[in-house]
Order: sequence, then C-alpha cells, then structure tokens
Amino acid sequence: MNNIQSIINCTPNVSIFILDKDFNYITFNDAHSQEIFRDHNVYPKIGENILKYFRPKYKETFTKILSGESFSEIDEGDANDFWESNWSPYKNDNGDIIGIVCFAQDITEKVRHQHEIENQASLLEAVIECSNEVSIFALDTDYKLMAFNKTFAKSIFDMHEVEAKVGVSMISMIGYDDIEKSVTLFDQVFAGESTHVVNEWGNITHQIWSDRMSPIYSKDGKIIGLACIGTRIK
Repeated sequence: MNNIQSIINCTPNVSIFILDKDFNYITFNDAHSQEIFRDHNVYPKIGENILKYFRPKYKETFTKILSGESFSEIDEGDANDFWESNWSPYKNDNGDIIGIVCFAQDITEKVRHQHEIENQASLLEAVIECSNEVSIFALDTDYKLMAFNKTFAKSIFDMHEVEAKVGVSMISMIGYDDIEKSVTLFDQVFAGESTHVVNEWGNITHQIWSDRMSPIYSKDGKIIGLACIGTRIK
C-alpha cells in the first residue's frame, strides 16, 4: 500500500482514489483529499464511505464499475466545477474485482473557456446576421472562408452560381476576372492595411459593392485573416 501511495501522490494535478466494494476508501492521494476539503471543509479518512461526500447518484456509477465496466465521463461538481473522471474496476492478483479506481482531473477552466467560445460564436452569428443589406465575411490567410452571413452567401451565388462554405477558398468560388483584383486586395489587408474600395464583381451577374476590409489579429498581434463588410451599390 505504501508503494501505491507513493505512486498516486506523484500526480498532484490528478485526483486519485481507490474504494472497496462497499464504496469505502482504501486509499487516496493528496489532490483528492484537498478536493474533498475544498468542497466539504473536512478531510476524508481511510475507511470512510465516499457517499458521505459524493452525491447519491454515484452509487449507480460505482455499481456499473463493480460489474466490470471501465469508462470516462465529464461531470459538474458541487462547487460548479467540472471534472473528467476515468473509472475502472480495482482487481487483485487473481483478476477478481475487489473495488473501484478513479483518476479525475479538474477541467473547469477548459470547459468555461469552451462555453465562452460558444457564447462568442453565437454572438458573432447574431451580429453578422443583423442586417439583410450588409454582406459580411471573414477569411484566413489562405483565403479560406471562416465565417459569413446570408447576404454574402446570396451575393456569391447570384454572381458566380456557387455555394459559399466555411473552409473553402474564396478564390475557388469567384470568376476568373475577379481573382486578380481579389488577391491584390486581400494581400494588402494581410500586410496590415485597412482599405475601402468600390468594385464591380461577378461573372454570371454583375454587381457593384462598396467594401471595407480590415485585418483580423490574434492575441499576440499576428494577422490571422481579414474581415469585410460590404454594401451593394448597384
């Protein structure tokens, strides 16, 4: 047991515990002890039943593991935190299941960051769809579409009879006559220049647009794309 204790305490960022078949603690590491103290203001003890600290719903989880199942799950904790837990049966040298092993990692920041990204994406979608009169699109530095609104998609289809898709190169969607002037404009913006131009576009139907383009910067100041807001003049 001392060897097990030494091993599990080598991973301070992972909460580890082992239970017997009655859900009582066989052992746990310092990270798990601190987790319980943070949530319940008391340290767990060897021999205590974990359901003293865990919600009753975990009894069903423990029963599944004792039947031989191993699995991972993400769950929200009592302190509005999120944990990714890896559950496995604890076996003796003969292969008999004698308990439960859990390795759990706090992924709260990762989950919250993902939620923030999703919220920002929803906000961006709402913003770019707020006007039927304005065409909005964003490209990465390989000229591939990162985002666009319905007005842009309709104009591309009307002018070139192609369907706009995220991840597809803008250059592959437009007519030959538009490629050279498009690349010239895009490269100016990728070089750090914001620009306002009025141009005629299209090979199926011709439209005149007033377009404002600006670089998109990463947090470290690197240009990662461009954004364009356009208004049709004719």
